[in-house]
Amino acid sequence: MSRERIKKVCSIVLAGIATLLLTADPSSNTDPSYLEATGHLRALAAKKLTEIKWKPRMTRHGMVMPGAKPVMHTFYHFDDDSGVSNEAAKLLMVEWATAWFRAGWDVKILTMKNVRQHPDYDKYRFFLDMNNPFGTHSSVSFWRWFAMGTISEGGWMSDFDTFPLNNFTSLDGKNLPNGGRLTTHSGAMPALVSGSHDEWNRMAKFLVGRVQKQAKDVRARGSTKWSDLQVLAELKEEYETKGQERFFEMTEWAMPGSELVALGELDVEKCRELKIKHRSAVHFSREEFEKAVSKGMITGPKAASEKRSEVCEEWVGKWDRACNRHPQAEAVA
Repeated sequence: MSRERIKKVCSIVLAGIATLLLTADPSSNTDPSYLEATGHLRALAAKKLTEIKWKPRMTRHGMVMPGAKPVMHTFYHFDDDSGVSNEAAKLLMVEWATAWFRAGWDVKILTMKNVRQHPDYDKYRFFLDMNNPFGTHSSVSFWRWFAMGTISEGGWMSDFDTFPLNNFTSLDGKNLPNGGRLTTHSGAMPALVSGSHDEWNRMAKFLVGRVQKQAKDVRARGSTKWSDLQVLAELKEEYETKGQERFFEMTEWAMPGSELVALGELDVEKCRELKIKHRSAVHFSREEFEKAVSKGMITGPKAASEKRSEVCEEWVGKWDRACNRHPQAEAVA
């Protein structure tokens, strides 16, 4: 095929992708929060994909294109305790959506509107909305589990600062790890989580019940913050050190952002090493970003906290070029 012919085909594909992102799935979900938030995000991601002249890549499973199933969910509800401005969160979500689209996934933003559709919302709202001593950010961290509990098929949820690196083709979302048992893929940190509908609901109720029972003791210990992360970490420790019940499964698929940045320039050997370890995503949390800055791994203007989305875009792009699009990439897949 001639070069001009290839350019023409790529232009047609890109135009089709943009149209798909702007119009996809308009009738399958009538939830206003989904139509408004996800629709806007699709438009921004489509514009970005066109600007960077992204070309859909071929894998052994076929062409990876945005708009295909499965769905990566995220949850968003602005609160002053999060330490992230509304504008910074929006920039991160655009990068998050773009990255998952490029990896072959669709995206969906869940909000409190989804939470209010949960049959047990009224049962837990008194504690989480009015009586949680740990504040709004703590409540939001638990509400997101109930939001996923409204998804009939269950599935995946990630923080919107968690990005795919490799091995996240459309097949992964249709076959949930561990037979659908609730699994966190960043150790005990719920940055990337998978599970069946029943498992999301089981853990949602268990986590809130645990906080309700422990709130007084936790405050007595001087703790002012207590979120789903602290509860999961506590459960992990109890299982590993005391032999207590294992309430969820864990993998290390999602690597900390500072670990990726610390690698410096990526090459085939580094890609091979990480793929052997099944490092399939990266979590660029605010804490990981600050850690990388404090160690001098991120310097200059990009060290400012509001630049986190740009750093995420840069490093996910570096990975894609070095590990997914490199001529020897197939050898390390």
